[in-house]
Amino acid sequence: MMVSMTNVNYIFVAQDVDHRCLVPKCEDLNPVVEKPHWWPNDVDVRCSQPVVDEEKYLQNDKCSNETFYKELNECHEWVYENNDSVVSVTTYLEAFPSLLFMVSAVISALLLSFTPETKNQPIFDTIKQIETYEATVHT
Repeated sequence: MMVSMTNVNYIFVAQDVDHRCLVPKCEDLNPVVEKPHWWPNDVDVRCSQPVVDEEKYLQNDKCSNETFYKELNECHEWVYENNDSVVSVTTYLEAFPSLLFMVSAVISALLLSFTPETKNQPIFDTIKQIETYEATVHT
């Protein structure tokens, strides 16, 4: 039950937010999620970060399709369409999803402590078990 509650919680707070990898050296002051004109054509905007060739960058003082090496880095920062999701908040607060999971786990554990089974009262599977239990309690 506890695991189910935390999974359901995540469904409601997480949403699919359009995003792309951030390349700090090439970004405008207010980067947008759309693929920038300087982004290399053969690089996925969501997963990989193109590596800036410093020499080419310094020649033009801006990024273009030719400013990058062929190698790619793993992306660690993203530009999000909006910041209305736990997924996008992680850019600013790395531990938030874990914190949310832990808090919901604690709440679930507290709720579970009030179920009848945890107060030395059995949870019955059949009506016959209930009748048998009532007969022994009331005698």
